[in-house]
Amino acid sequence: MTEGPASFELQQSGTEPAAPTDLHQTATELADWLLLIQQMLKSSIVTIGDSQEIHTTMSRLQVTKGDLEQRHFQLEEIITLAQNIKNKTSSPDLLEKVRGQWDGTQHGVEARLLELQQMIGRSEHWEEQRQKIKGLIGQHEMRFNSLLQQSGEPLTKQISDNKVFRQDLSGAQESISAFTDLSNQLLSDYITDDTRRLTEQTDALNTAWNSLNHRASDLRAALDSEFKSLQTSLRELESFLKWLQETESTVSVVSDSAQREGLSQDSARIRKLKAQLGKQITEIH
Repeated sequence: MTEGPASFELQQSGTEPAAPTDLHQTATELADWLLLIQQMLKSSIVTIGDSQEIHTTMSRLQVTKGDLEQRHFQLEEIITLAQNIKNKTSSPDLLEKVRGQWDGTQHGVEARLLELQQMIGRSEHWEEQRQKIKGLIGQHEMRFNSLLQQSGEPLTKQISDNKVFRQDLSGAQESISAFTDLSNQLLSDYITDDTRRLTEQTDALNTAWNSLNHRASDLRAALDSEFKSLQTSLRELESFLKWLQETESTVSVVSDSAQREGLSQDSARIRKLKAQLGKQITEIH
């Protein structure tokens, strides 16, 4: 007697019932179906940080979980029938394999669903932090560009503003480091999923931040160099003014002495001093 795909035909041989002719086939088909689900679980890789993609994968797994619940009666029917057959030597290993497959598959689906649910929350948190860090870097980029426009400002003000800016960069480093640690933790926890987007985004932000710090340091070095050059020029100017005062005093003394002695203003010594003075004045101009 045959009654549908889940029914089994029993053949009588003396007083001992034989194994159902389609028990092995049905168990094998169920095992193959479970294997497909297991393969699907292995291929259900999601992009870390992409909540929409994770939601989509979860929806598919929810359907699979429902299918498992609906077909659980097949497993129970196979096991019950096998237990009612005294001569089970033809399929005990297969039945144990199917039972183990079922338990493993069901656990795998439920565990993956839980993992994806947690992944959504962590991905959304990561995305929120990424946006904050992106905005933070953007704000500091704008401030740095403003510093570059201050070339007409007094040098001391430029140096002071640059110092404040670099202090703010140092203070913001904690937020950058925290975001990097968050990304690294996700990379470690979900190493079997697709982490390329997370890695690329994190690397891009760190690269932008490091570039900003380097440019701020370069600007500081340029301002310091300009300040040192200015100090050197001021010292040289002070030395020249001192020499000029001394030369003017000497010329005045010699001129007065020459006049008292009745000597000409064009004496050799005065002409020499005047020539030196004229040379220095020319160099200044």
